[in-house]
Amino acid sequence: MNTLAIDIGNTRIKSAEFNGNQLIKFNYWNSLDDLVMEANNFKKIIVSAVRLKNEIQEKLIGVNPLFLDRKTKLPIGLDYETINTLGFDRVAAAVGAWDLCPDGSLVIDFGTCLTIDLVDGNGIFQGGVISPGLKMRLKAMSDQTENLPNLSEKVEGTLNFPGKSTEACMLLGSKEAILHEIEGFRNASEKILGNINMVVTGGDAHFFESNLKAPIFVRPNLVLRGLNRILIHNEV
Repeated sequence: MNTLAIDIGNTRIKSAEFNGNQLIKFNYWNSLDDLVMEANNFKKIIVSAVRLKNEIQEKLIGVNPLFLDRKTKLPIGLDYETINTLGFDRVAAAVGAWDLCPDGSLVIDFGTCLTIDLVDGNGIFQGGVISPGLKMRLKAMSDQTENLPNLSEKVEGTLNFPGKSTEACMLLGSKEAILHEIEGFRNASEKILGNINMVVTGGDAHFFESNLKAPIFVRPNLVLRGLNRILIHNEV
């Protein structure tokens, strides 16, 4: 029987149908009602929700989904001091990365925020960093100043240092800073674990993946894959 993994994030609602570990179909959803119509065709569902949890729970008919929470059994360990504030998307992405690279990985999620997390070869989530994502950085410069434009929707293309216009300087200051940030934390991770794989995901990953140093694994649906792996783990 196929399963359904649902990720209700800050800005998007996504789902993926799986047959075992194989992803069969992926969807974005514009409304919760449309998702629920699809979800009611499944008997095995896992949900990660930072919002709309009560609404989806009320609308699922004859289904008892597994909601990812602090009590959910995980196939990895968590070495983290504030478990109650650890985002479920980070947990699911870490599980997906561990399933892909059981010898350890640096998990980079280019979402609304940029998260960079370390999973070691023993399957232990070691924590990481959270910083503003690409569009958040660009919007913040516009929001917090009088004269800088909002470039959060103008991030396509490549630029070379030094920037020769205000727009180019802002884009370089955001895009290139993220790449240098990742490189710095990759070096810090390798001091802990040695040579390490990078597992890359998130909506803005395509702006960066070609400029990251190998070895990298790009998995657009890493959180959903991790959720599916958690569901399998809880069926044992």
